[in-house]
Amino acid sequence: MKLEKRLKLHLKNAEKVFAEASNFLVRCQIIEPYVEKGTLYGCVCPWEIVQSAEENALPILEDFHDTLEAIWVWTHYAKISGREEYKPNIEWAWNYTAKNWKRFISQKPLHADKCLYDCAHLLNAGTFYEKVFQDEKMRPLIETAGNHIADHLSRFPSPKPREYSDPFWMTTCLAYAAKHVKKPKWWETAKK
Repeated sequence: MKLEKRLKLHLKNAEKVFAEASNFLVRCQIIEPYVEKGTLYGCVCPWEIVQSAEENALPILEDFHDTLEAIWVWTHYAKISGREEYKPNIEWAWNYTAKNWKRFISQKPLHADKCLYDCAHLLNAGTFYEKVFQDEKMRPLIETAGNHIADHLSRFPSPKPREYSDPFWMTTCLAYAAKHVKKPKWWETAKK
């Protein structure tokens, strides 16, 4: 099948595919009946739940960046469908993110890779959410995440020393966010 035909088919089925993904992620969100409140309320942990379900167990595990990925999926579904049925799930996930941000975003070198990975996910989900819902409530976290990544990437003279993690992912998220939140310094850092 030619690429153009495959792309048209993909576009035709996008809403259905995102609806299925969104429904799956709802089942993976830690809300009632799993918990009624607390630190994990709103977290999304799809991979851990699937693995546990296959083993006939259901532990509640925390996954910060999977929660941000779920926000992106639900937001994308809202954009392509024009419906906001997953808005409560997004709100619970954002509340979890805001409450637990400081536990995952650390200045300590020991956790730098994961911190930067989470920051990239925050930029990706946060800027897309702002664009779709015209809601800037997460802007302070977006700016903190962008500053972490820009600071980190600006300390390297070339891409080669960055190979310890995924610089393409971080740079792409930083560039997209730079345009969205109008941060020329981030844009210049991403272009290097």
